[in-house]
Amino acid sequence: MNHHQKLSPFRKIFKSTLVFYKTNWKKMVYLFLPIEAVVLISLICLDLIPDSDSVIAAIAVGLFSLATFIFSCFYKFLVLDAPGIVERINEGERPHPKAWYKSVLRKIIPLAVVMFCVGILNFIFILLTMIPAGIVFLVTSILTKGLLQDSISSMLFTIALSVILLYFALRFIIKFFVGGIFSAYMYIFEGRKGLDAVASSFLLTSKRQFRLSWRMAIIWILSAVPFVLVAIAIGLFIPINNLSDIYSAFFLHEEPALLNPGIFASVVLDVFTSLATLLSATFFVTFTYFLWKDVKTTSHAFNESEYSKTRKHLRSLIIVGIIVIAALIVFSLIYDTVSY
Repeated sequence: MNHHQKLSPFRKIFKSTLVFYKTNWKKMVYLFLPIEAVVLISLICLDLIPDSDSVIAAIAVGLFSLATFIFSCFYKFLVLDAPGIVERINEGERPHPKAWYKSVLRKIIPLAVVMFCVGILNFIFILLTMIPAGIVFLVTSILTKGLLQDSISSMLFTIALSVILLYFALRFIIKFFVGGIFSAYMYIFEGRKGLDAVASSFLLTSKRQFRLSWRMAIIWILSAVPFVLVAIAIGLFIPINNLSDIYSAFFLHEEPALLNPGIFASVVLDVFTSLATLLSATFFVTFTYFLWKDVKTTSHAFNESEYSKTRKHLRSLIIVGIIVIAALIVFSLIYDTVSY
């Protein structure tokens, strides 16, 4: 690996993404289409089931809700594994959905373990960042309450202190969040599992978290464009679909009711949302793959001692996070028991 090279300009990554996506977007959509179609059919069936107290309707709702949940979860694992598919397509292969889905089924547990570690780390780091910041703010406010008699001075001091604490809190949180973003990539491309994948991601992004943070923010914004268009379509489609109700309410001098989409409108909106999900997921995966490729190419040489140190610290944080979550669960159970 190279030593401490700078990340490529964002426009270069953006250009590589567009070139690949314009050429291969049909292949990407084709791979995601079967599972997206299953989710869409489940949602449409839920829309078509009439409101009823019958046992058959309740069973149907339960089954289709369960199917939607299961296939939506599997869809998320496909998105996690999709960077490997982008690389294979980039190398001239043409993966088939059936073979890909089977391979992802075998990776569900390792991927879930990696993301569990990332989730625990993010939770405990936010907690360990916000609690000290809150304590500092509270103590400082109490100590200075008697010194600043002027309400304007007190307000300005509070605003300044809040901004400073928020700045440092966000700085550390962003640094930590970016550290784990390539954890799944380390498993997919290098076969590292669990904490090893997370530690490798932190080592890979070391000292470049802030440069990566704004790149990731732009990628998320660009990937959300299909959903923005769907939101606009929803905002226009529902009123148009309910023009007769609006007309009647206006001329009969009735209070305007909330516009609820009918069955046809719900189905159309499901289709729009499904299409937006397909485009957003495939574009996001492609974009992040080329970002990962650039990060990997420009990363510093592997340092065993630094890796061991990073892994040790992350392991300690995960243990603390599990203990805190377990304590919160026990406390909530005791509280619910006492309250009853």
